[in-house]
Amino acid sequence: MTIPIPAGIEDGQTLRMSIGGNKEIFVTVRVEPSTYFRREGVDVYTDANISLSQALLGGVIRIQGLYEDLNVRIPPGTSSHAKLTLSDRGFKRLDSFHGHGDHFVHLKIKVPADLTQEQKDLIQDFAYLEKNTPGTITGIDRNRPRPSQRHRQSQSESSNASTNETEQTEQNQSSFDKIEKEKEESEGFFAKLKRKLIG
Repeated sequence: MTIPIPAGIEDGQTLRMSIGGNKEIFVTVRVEPSTYFRREGVDVYTDANISLSQALLGGVIRIQGLYEDLNVRIPPGTSSHAKLTLSDRGFKRLDSFHGHGDHFVHLKIKVPADLTQEQKDLIQDFAYLEKNTPGTITGIDRNRPRPSQRHRQSQSESSNASTNETEQTEQNQSSFDKIEKEKEESEGFFAKLKRKLIG
């Protein structure tokens, strides 16, 4: 038998069908669970990861919907576990000819594990300027210059040390060359004197 499945049917619901005469058949539907969607009645729930930059500044992400892929706008200043509502993007309502449930998107901020030195400097500068931080932040001391300024100062000192070392090496080489030249000139004089005396 071919059994029509109405849109929006839920797990455990039973369909009643006539098979001729006074005979009927009851079919209980089992809906296969999804690893992506979670369902509650006509509403559907999904999780979506956003970056730290998207959470702070806002942006747009693309997610999978029940019927098509969806562009979701992230408002600036979004907190982790915020919930966005996409109206009428859920399952069809069985008890009406029109209308759908909603699609709820739970946002999770994905924090980067590996940062470049430049990124660390930027984050540390932000932390340095941040107000009303509960507790302390590792590596942040507001009694010292901003972290990026310390890093630039350290690089500048390293660069100066390298320059001084190069200049010292060049001075040493120049002194060595001068001694060698004087030695050659001195040897040349005595060689000439010796030739005159012998000759």
